[in-house]
Formats: sequence, C-alpha cells, structure tokens
Amino acid sequence: GHDRGYDFSELAQRVSDLGVRTYILQNGNRVAEAIRAAGGTPIMISDLDEIVHDVLANLPPNSICLLSPASPSFGQFKNFVERGEQFFAAIKSAA
Repeated sequence: GHDRGYDFSELAQRVSDLGVRTYILQNGNRVAEAIRAAGGTPIMISDLDEIVHDVLANLPPNSICLLSPASPSFGQFKNFVERGEQFFAAIKSAA
C-alpha cells in the first residue's frame, strides 16, 4: 500500500507469534522488512489475481486466506470497497 511511514514491527511480531507461516504482500517494503525482522519470509507478488491463485493452490485444508491491508492502496484501487470487490472476484474466478 501507500507508505505513510508506519512502524509495522509490532504488527509483524504479533502475527508471527500467532503462528502465521506465509505472508504474501502485493507491495510494501516496510512491511516486508518488519516481517523479516520477526522471523517471517514475505513473498512479493504484485497482481491480486496471481496472489489469490497462488494462495488457493497452496493453502492447506482448513486454513484461512485473509485479505488484510495494512496501508491504503492509492493508485491501485479507487477505494477499499473496490479492493474488496476485486479480492472476492479473484476468489470466485480461481475457485
């Protein structure tokens, strides 16, 4: 998302403490750095459809795929509603 200078270190540590193993980021170098510092491995994929396809192809049974934007996506989507609609459309087309 749009870099507003947020510190994502606490978020990354808390998510890591919950046992999250896979982090797929559409963009966000600052988030990726925080994930690495918390011991995680971020995967950068820029296309939302590709992200959904990759996740669904590799998601273990009874797992969760969560769209959780940490920053605004200016320039990529009109607003958060459009971002959510595109996420749902990508899920439907990949399923």
